Amino acid sequence: MPDLRVALFKSEDASTKNGSEDPYVKALEERGFRARVIPVLQFGFVNLEELGNQLKDADSFSCLALTSPRAAEAVGKAIEQSGVGDRWRRKKVFAVGVRSCAAARRILGVEDVKGENSGSADKLAEEVRKSPSLIFVLWCILTTRFFSPFWHY
Repeated sequence: MPDLRVALFKSEDASTKNGSEDPYVKALEERGFRARVIPVLQFGFVNLEELGNQLKDADSFSCLALTSPRAAEAVGKAIEQSGVGDRWRRKKVFAVGVRSCAAARRILGVEDVKGENSGSADKLAEEVRKSPSLIFVLWCILTTRFFSPFWHY
């Protein structure tokens, strides 16, 4: 059998940084390939101080909506840095997709996270909208260079 090597050009995610095996590497190796991840992106959080300031006003929000695992990481860092504490752990948490929900549970210590089947911000917004008694939602949209909290009624 020939030596089948695969180079995966991708960013590292939180699970691989914590020593877990990359799921793509695992799947390829199970099929006889030798796979290696070559990181091509570097990620940095911006506006953590502003995010922390928004999170300090936890009583003004009914829930937290996260659009990515990186958003959960940013919120976790901002909570830690701002000293907000457990107030957000008592809120409803929504997240887009399986990975974002898992990150919210792991990083924020919240068990009840909704949105595993959403897969997109639009579908998550529908799920949030159907939830009773939600007045304000803090949406955390994070890209590699942009953070923007905004109000959603």
